[in-house]
Formats: sequence, C-alpha cells, structure tokens
Amino acid sequence: MNKRVLHQGDIALIDPEDLHEVTGCSNDTIHHAILFDPLLLSTTMKDAFQEDIVDHFLERRVGFTTVLSADRLAYSLVEAQVKDLIECLSHETEYSYYKAKVMLFQLFLTFYEMKLFIPKNANLNEEQRLGIDRYKTIQMYIEEHYKEEIHLEELAALIDCSENYVGRLFKRIQHDSPIHYLIQYRIEKACELLKNTTLSVLDISLEVGFTNVSYFIRQFKEYKKTTPLRYRKSFQSSR
Repeated sequence: MNKRVLHQGDIALIDPEDLHEVTGCSNDTIHHAILFDPLLLSTTMKDAFQEDIVDHFLERRVGFTTVLSADRLAYSLVEAQVKDLIECLSHETEYSYYKAKVMLFQLFLTFYEMKLFIPKNANLNEEQRLGIDRYKTIQMYIEEHYKEEIHLEELAALIDCSENYVGRLFKRIQHDSPIHYLIQYRIEKACELLKNTTLSVLDISLEVGFTNVSYFIRQFKEYKKTTPLRYRKSFQSSR
C-alpha cells in the first residue's frame, strides 16, 4: 500500500506479484503500460541466460527496481529500450510480437548487466499468494463485467470460497468491499464518458451499469464531491 508520485519520464516497473494502481494527478496525464507474462522469456534450454537471469526472476529471488528516474546512471539506456518497445507495440505489424520479445530479452539483459535487479527480501507465503491470485481473479471479473448486475454470491463462486471470505479478502487488500469497488469502478468509467462524449447523464448511468439515474447521481456525488454535470463542465472549462 505504498504510494509513489511519478514525474514526466519516470519508468515504473511492477513485479508480477505486486498489486498496483496508476492514477493520473491531472486530466491530461498520459502513461504507457507494457504488460507481459515473465514466462514469455523462459526456455527449456537451461543456458546461462535462463539460469542466471530468467530463473532468478521467475522464482522471485530478485525483482525490478520500482522506479527508474532520470538521475539514475542506467536511466538513458533503459529509457531508450522502453521507448523502442512502446513504438513497436504502438504500430502493430506482422512482426511486432517477435520484435517485442527480442526487446524484452535485451531489457532483462540490461537490468542484469547494470545490476538493477534487487533481492526479494520478503517473499510471500503460499497462502498470501493464493489470496492475491483470488483477489486478482475477482478484480478482473468486476472490471470486465461492470456493466452487468454483479452479486457477492457469484464472486464467491468464482473462486470457490464463501461470501464472508471474499469480503475479508477485499477488506485486507483493497480496504473496501467488493461492491464498493464495483461502484467506484463504474464511477470512473462514467467520468471517462463525461469527459469524452456528449452522452446524457441518463445514458451514461445506464452505460456503466446503473439502472437508476438518481442512485447514480447520489453515488457520483459521494465519490467525486460534485454532480456529473458539474464534473463535465469543470473539465470542459479547463480545456
């Protein structure tokens, strides 16, 4: 539950087991995200690259440095490689996947050469890993089905656990209930539509999963401390 403020040009690197959220500090905040499964770099041949670099990362013996800023010695090298990756993945071609995979190998080699990997001092136990995996499963389900009616019962069935367990799990990790998380996620989606479309408040409430517009406005005011229309006007006036 640590918070880091990123500045222009900063590179954030998130280990596979780390829960995270990126929130813009202003309406014009832009960030690029490159998501990949580390197993992508694993091979059946146990060569030096596999054993010295990939295996150490997969076995969570080492992890990424959390943030690389311009004052770090290796920043310019990593920045150039990350920008190449962004460029490659932004213009999808027949060979984009292959090129991106080669670039990831190069990025991992750079981290190894420049000693940017850090030892993982506090590895999670199996119970903690299972809890995080279950949390991610529910979180992804909510974000994929937020327009639909979602009940605690179906979230519990999703991970084959009790409803009480789901509530405790979210309270421990998210410090909130799964239903409140769903509402908040719907509100954030509504904000995007208010900023980027001319849809009415009624249409937006229905689009993001609220069947009652009065309830939507009430929830919006609770989370954003303003009405949907005032939110839209404040965004338009800032342009």
